[in-house]
Amino acid sequence: MKSASAATRPLIPQGGRDQGVVLVVGLMFIMILAAVGSVAYLTTSGDLMVAGNYRQHTEAGFAAEAGLSEAKARLGLDSTDTFFISNTVAPGVDPATWSAYIVSGAFSITDDPTYNALFTNSIITSAQSQNDYLVRIRYKRERDAELYGHTTANPHYDDNDGTLSTAPVNFKPANNPGSVIHLGGSGQHTLPGGGTNPTTAVYLITAFARSGPNGALVSREIEVAQIPGGDIDILGAFYNEADMTFGKGKVWISSVDGSGPSTGAPATRGRGIWCPNPSPVTIPALYTHGAYAQSGNAATIAAPAGQTPVVQFGAEDMGVVALFNKWAPKATVISGNHGSDLGSPSNYGVWLVNGDFWKTGGAGYGVLLVTGDLRTGGNFHFNGIVIVLGTIRMQGTSRIYGAVMSLSEADDANMNGTPGIFYNSCDVQAALDALGSGGNATLAWRDLDLMNEDY
Repeated sequence: MKSASAATRPLIPQGGRDQGVVLVVGLMFIMILAAVGSVAYLTTSGDLMVAGNYRQHTEAGFAAEAGLSEAKARLGLDSTDTFFISNTVAPGVDPATWSAYIVSGAFSITDDPTYNALFTNSIITSAQSQNDYLVRIRYKRERDAELYGHTTANPHYDDNDGTLSTAPVNFKPANNPGSVIHLGGSGQHTLPGGGTNPTTAVYLITAFARSGPNGALVSREIEVAQIPGGDIDILGAFYNEADMTFGKGKVWISSVDGSGPSTGAPATRGRGIWCPNPSPVTIPALYTHGAYAQSGNAATIAAPAGQTPVVQFGAEDMGVVALFNKWAPKATVISGNHGSDLGSPSNYGVWLVNGDFWKTGGAGYGVLLVTGDLRTGGNFHFNGIVIVLGTIRMQGTSRIYGAVMSLSEADDANMNGTPGIFYNSCDVQAALDALGSGGNATLAWRDLDLMNEDY
């Protein structure tokens, strides 16, 4: 007989213990999917963050490259252009402390990690204000070369100071970085008038950029130098392709390498005058083949001792017209009565006169191209290379230090008074350097972020 409690107990249906399993399994799947979704979200967020950082870094890199391009382009311009960067070092100023900045966007020069208030630090507002970058331009110094691998055993620069670096044992200190580096074999490191020759120096251009106000700072760097203007074989201190007549006066034509009467290397092979064709050279009084000598109103053609002849004819031709046409597009056009000096001892230029040029005082430096006649008088002096397609008449105490080339087909070249043409290899090379041959060339490129450079 069943008890009462047993009679009232509900019956458990067959399989009833399985009820709720589906709910539990479903919740487990939801949890798994939530975990997978969370992982996917975190991964996607991380990828988006990495992609965003990469995009910002890439954009900043492009901005830095734009800054480098602007600086390089500006350095290739002449002083008459609005975007020109003045690289002339003032007298008494150490060229190693010369610097210029191009500022664009929200940058300031103090954003440069190596900013030094004692440097020149001239500031130029960029023409590309839509980009955020700061560009620092300096001359490359010995310290820079040492940081980038120069050693005594592997010298890859030329500083012309006569001392050897002891890198990598000892580097030049940051506060005394050493001499300015120059492109090897490109010419004079120091202009004849003193100061660093900016046309042979190597520039170190560093750009800092970022994409957005919170973007990481990116830095790129290049080394550039002006492509050398080349070289020409100076056949004589005075080269002329036609007849020459020297008038009365103490006229000096010297192939001795130096400024004025002095001794030096016979860079022009002892030729005071060179004519490519057997044209007459008329000198009304005694001239010397060796040491300097003047007697009365004698025209004097001087050469280093033992170097003869001082007047020579031959088949070699400098090609005056070809040189003129090659160099004229690089020149600044000036008037025939230009009153001020042409360039300066620290800034050799290229000058073109369409027509006759008359100058009775002042000075000039570089290359002077005259389509007509050249007339000099007074105490005018020019340092460099002079090419005249017309005739030359030098009077008074006017001087040309360097080399002169004349076509002079229409008339004779005449010299009166006590003028002079003195060969000077330094002035010739400085003039050639001023010519250049197509702007600045990139010598090296660096991603300073990848190099982990704190410089």
